[in-house]
Amino acid sequence: MTASFVSQLEAGRTNASVATLRRLADALGVLVAELFDPAPLPSARVVRTEEAVWETGAAGSLLRAVTHAPQVVEATWCVIPHRSSVGPSDVDIEANAETVILVVGGQGVSVRVADEEFVLERGDSLACESILLQSITNPHAEQAEVIALSSPPYA
Repeated sequence: MTASFVSQLEAGRTNASVATLRRLADALGVLVAELFDPAPLPSARVVRTEEAVWETGAAGSLLRAVTHAPQVVEATWCVIPHRSSVGPSDVDIEANAETVILVVGGQGVSVRVADEEFVLERGDSLACESILLQSITNPHAEQAEVIALSSPPYA
């Protein structure tokens, strides 16, 4: 299936056979029915510690990226004092980017994305569009540490 064909299909200039729809759905990891009535996309995706892919290298344990392979990644290590919050500008997150928040120290944080609140424990991560990220709050008595990874939107 060529990019040109998919473009024509999206624009409504051509139709797809059932076999093509099956290949397209398989490639996207969805059911064929979801191509016609897709489920709403969540505002964020949480990856729990037990779901993350860890690998050991010469430098020790590294977390393999939980986003799609970006062209550019900006990483910021942020220490959040006990019982306080930070916003996207405090963590130097690029606007209009895909952002991953990875909790690396402390007991955890809560992250507000759009109108939803996500509770993350140490080792958990959350992916969202940076424009939807409102705050990262440390409700605990000890400091929390997070790494914010941002990548530009895909063309």
